[in-house]
Amino acid sequence: MQETEISKLGNEIRSINFGEYTFDERVDLTQNESDLGKSIVLRITYHDLRDDVESQIKTEFGDDVRILTAKDVPFSTDPSDDVLDVIDTLEAQGGFDVVAVEVIGPREVSDSINNSDDIEAPLYKSVYAKDDNGRNIVVGKDPNTGRDVFKCIGFDEIERSKK
Repeated sequence: MQETEISKLGNEIRSINFGEYTFDERVDLTQNESDLGKSIVLRITYHDLRDDVESQIKTEFGDDVRILTAKDVPFSTDPSDDVLDVIDTLEAQGGFDVVAVEVIGPREVSDSINNSDDIEAPLYKSVYAKDDNGRNIVVGKDPNTGRDVFKCIGFDEIERSKK
């Protein structure tokens, strides 16, 4: 396991490598690695973990859950297999228990993942605050994509399609 620490938002963002994947994790450097839990919420997205998203994940899944963000997952013709590979890598090499997965990507990627019977972890999507006109409330621009960032107010479990 390789780690790199970068100062951000009063906490530290570190990168952890397992297999061919790199995961970003926001950590409190006063904690020992052995004190950190093994329950993981896996985020597969180019978007950095923001304070509002972290707060909602902790509210939904508990303060002791760890949040790992994978930004470098190449999606093939079967995105569900790609997500399974990331989960298997975390569980086999990291000894983690993936308790939930959030995947933000193009519609065809989301549809493939949502329709998969092989992914056992629950899938979640962000719920965004709306203005009086029903539009998502914009809180900034994503530095990686230049796209609008919306105010996260919770997470909903995605109801899986039945084959």
